[in-house]
Amino acid sequence: MDRDPARWAELRALLERLLDGTPAQRATLLADVRRGDPALASELSRLLRLEPRARHFMDPPGEPRAGERSSPWAGP
Repeated sequence: MDRDPARWAELRALLERLLDGTPAQRATLLADVRRGDPALASELSRLLRLEPRARHFMDPPGEPRAGERSSPWAGP
């Protein structure tokens, strides 16, 4: 990815729109971006694939996430 500050600002703005959108809105926006700038769309797609892993990055350690059990021995 280009290190140009304007390029990063564009990527960040688009990424925020994508993260705020529904899956259908994400697909539409990515398709629009891909038509104009395939490299930017590829970078956005890569970052979106990381989102599920990063969602709970700042959670305190030891606390289960929503829908997770606190230990392998805990009941459902």
